[in-house]
Amino acid sequence: MIDTGFNRLGLSASEMSTLDADRSLVSGFDLALVMSHLACADEPKHDLNAVQLKRFTAARLIFANAKFCLSNSGGVMLGAPYQFDMVRTGTALYGGQVQANAPNPMAPVARLDAPVIQVRDVEAGDTIGYGASYRFDARARVALLSIGYGDGLFRGLSATNARPGGKVYFGDQPAPILGRISMDVTADVSRITCENVRRGSWAQIIGPQQSAYDLAGDAGTIDYEVFTGLGSRYERIYQGLN
Repeated sequence: MIDTGFNRLGLSASEMSTLDADRSLVSGFDLALVMSHLACADEPKHDLNAVQLKRFTAARLIFANAKFCLSNSGGVMLGAPYQFDMVRTGTALYGGQVQANAPNPMAPVARLDAPVIQVRDVEAGDTIGYGASYRFDARARVALLSIGYGDGLFRGLSATNARPGGKVYFGDQPAPILGRISMDVTADVSRITCENVRRGSWAQIIGPQQSAYDLAGDAGTIDYEVFTGLGSRYERIYQGLN
């Protein structure tokens, strides 16, 4: 591992200079792979990308017989000069957005749904959830979903009367999240017409109508954190390609 500007892991610039001055220090090692990591691959025009590429390319003079790997998901999108012998595609494989203001050409493979465990009517003036942070100004119908912060759903998706939060989908219709995210989530289904929402119905959290990037935006984070935060309570279903 070589540190080319991230300052996290790897041989430092001074250590690389030492190796460059005395190649015998690495002559006894049969190195299979040399790696580094891009700090700003999600920003294609960032100056540090070219700096890291230059530093990493220079290392080939020292480790001439090894394979080289620099690019994460964002780095792959920077083009062939950054791809070397292999790449490390992570969040891109799940459909995450890996570069700012640019779509991911890879198809999303992850979907997340949550079941409705209760549907109830609430009256104007009622509040909902911890802290009574959301008050209804009209009669409404709400659905309680079996998903919450214990499953990796961020509290940043919570909603108050002054600030909208996240949303879930029933079919292609959005249902706004109401109140605080807790061990369960409440969504407003008053305007849902695509189906009769009831106990046992399923709400889409991540899927065709709402990407992990969209969900992350409502929570004030990034889709990578959404994917890595998915909890152990979910039933995971793996489907192969036909």
